[in-house]
This record gives sequence, structure tokens and C-alpha cells, in this order.
Amino acid sequence: MKVPGFLIPALCLIASVAQAQTQTASVPSWWTEGVDPVLLATATSNNYGVANVGQTKWMALNAYIALGEVIPGLGSGVESELEELTDFSVPGTQEAFEAHRAMLNVGQLKALGAPFYNWIHPVAPDWLEGEREANETDQGSGHYPWGSSYGEENNYAVANIGQLKAVFSLRFHESGDEDKVPDLFEHFAYGDASLDGATTDYDKDGSFDEEEFDDGSSPFDADTDGDGIPDGVDPNPLVADSSGGVTTEVLHVWTPDD
Repeated sequence: MKVPGFLIPALCLIASVAQAQTQTASVPSWWTEGVDPVLLATATSNNYGVANVGQTKWMALNAYIALGEVIPGLGSGVESELEELTDFSVPGTQEAFEAHRAMLNVGQLKALGAPFYNWIHPVAPDWLEGEREANETDQGSGHYPWGSSYGEENNYAVANIGQLKAVFSLRFHESGDEDKVPDLFEHFAYGDASLDGATTDYDKDGSFDEEEFDDGSSPFDADTDGDGIPDGVDPNPLVADSSGGVTTEVLHVWTPDD
């Protein structure tokens, strides 16, 4: 998946106004990790503060990148939908810069959050339901973190920081069984998160899923670097072999005792 080579200006950071914190569940790791985190742990919490458009675009941008790190196809799908809705480029004019500072309304928040739920729900419904339950955003109907009874007339209401965080509080990378394989991947690949990633191999390349997530190779691609050598036997699955994928058979020399 394409990772944009730009950063939204500092004013768009959720970190400038809110601390990564939820009441009922741990915060997603992608909020606080990386060189330019979405949230800063040192920022003052202000969940009832008004959210702005730039903050939401910054959150959505990091969310589809994080999703793509676990399931590339879902990340790319969400990205394509979001790019039809909004422009993620750095504001080039004062007018565009001010537009990022504009107050966010509930309808805009729902529009940028819905693609994530729409893409994840068909392939990992149980995982998504678990996330909504953990965040106390399970409305009892539908797969969104907002209720169906929330009428269209409310879409023009101003959205706050807490609502923004609730919509995007999806723990793409976390693993409940501590096997280094994200629960989302296990739900997508196997239907549940009960399997041990240290002993399962989704793409049948000889490298277990836990190893692939640990070394950065793809659990969806038996030959991550495309050099013709399966990841499980490739000494460096992230760098194409200069031989063009031509491998030699191992010569077994038997001892006299054999």
C-alpha cells in the first residue's frame, strides 16, 4: 500500500489538544507510536474540546496506514474511498490552511470513519464487534460505532475530540494472546484469534505468521521480495536475491554409519 510522503502540519495533530486515553480499553498502539504519532502522551486531555477537520484527516490518514500494515488489501480499499472524499495533501494556500482549522461536524466524522467499518465488517465481523464492545460504542444495530437512531439532522452538530477518538479507536496491531500476530489478522485469516501464530502459516511459505510479523515479511505473500525464494527458506525475505531466484538443491552426504 502506498504510504503518503508528507505530514499534515502540526496544527492538525490530535496531540495538540488531547491525550490518548479511553475509559474502558487500552488505546491503539498506532496512536502513539512512530516518529510523528497521532497523539502525544504528554498532551493535556480535552475530550470535550471541539475537533477540527485537520485533526480528523490526520487521524484517518494514520488509521488506513496502520490497517494496511496488518491487512494490505483493506488498507488500500479504505485509502481509495477516503481519497475520493477528501484531499490529504499539505495545504498549499492560506484558504486551504484555514479549512483545516474549521470545526468538524458529526456528518464529516461519520463520512471519514465509515470506510474502515465497511471494509472490516465483511471479513472480520467478530473482531469489529469486540472492538466496539471494548470501546462501549456497540449500539446494538449495524456495525458502526454510532446508533441508527442518530438522525440525519444531527449530522450538522459539532463533533468533539472524544467522539473522534471513539470512532478511530480500533486496535489493528494488538494481540490478545501475545503471539505477536494481531487479532485482526487472525480473525481475517482463520475466523478467530485462538490459533497460535507461532505454529500457523497462512501463505504456506514455511515461515510461521508470528515470524513474518516479527521480521516484516508478508504473511499474505509466500515470496515477499519476489525473488523466487519462499520466505521460509530465504535468508533475507525483504531483499531480492541477486541470483534472480535460482536456488540450488542441498546435497546430502551420508556417513558410513548411514
